[in-house]
Amino acid sequence: MPESGQRSYQSFQNMDGQGQTKVPGKKFHVSVAGCTNGAHQTYVNDFKGSGQIEVISPEQSDYLVLFCPIASRVGTDIEEAMNKISGGKPIVLVVMHHTYDKDHFVPESRRLVENKDVIVTVDVLFHESKMLICNRNDTAWFQVKDVLVVSPGPVISWRPYWRIIGGIVVVVVVVIIVSVAVHYAQK
Repeated sequence: MPESGQRSYQSFQNMDGQGQTKVPGKKFHVSVAGCTNGAHQTYVNDFKGSGQIEVISPEQSDYLVLFCPIASRVGTDIEEAMNKISGGKPIVLVVMHHTYDKDHFVPESRRLVENKDVIVTVDVLFHESKMLICNRNDTAWFQVKDVLVVSPGPVISWRPYWRIIGGIVVVVVVVIIVSVAVHYAQK
């Protein structure tokens, strides 16, 4: 176990050559720093669908997912949300902007985050109780997935089935040839 103050995050190389920090496990705790009307639940379900496990307390978690809906000013709201989180755990910060416009422009909030525990900061758009279906939200989710330790799914091999399929095809072709031969032989 690392001493307090030390971080044991794992760094990987991105395709562009830059180091990418990964969260050090699969257990996450959700913290919501304002009113999302339940829209954050979509992201929580996406985490679970990626093999991550939601836990009840921060102490049980490997990392925290902090949802920060913007109510006034981005910098102020993020700072207030971060002040409510005790340090020491890696944080995935999801900054939520309320709008009905899926093309709404928001500057990247990551420029305003200086906390060393924050692994990734993403900006998402939501309206009422739902995340908007838009490129910004898709991009944000891919950025989040990049820092998750995701187990590869089961690899399906079609090799054993090809022999069966090949055998069936041969039988069908033989039956067709025999049927055609019998049909023409009767004429």
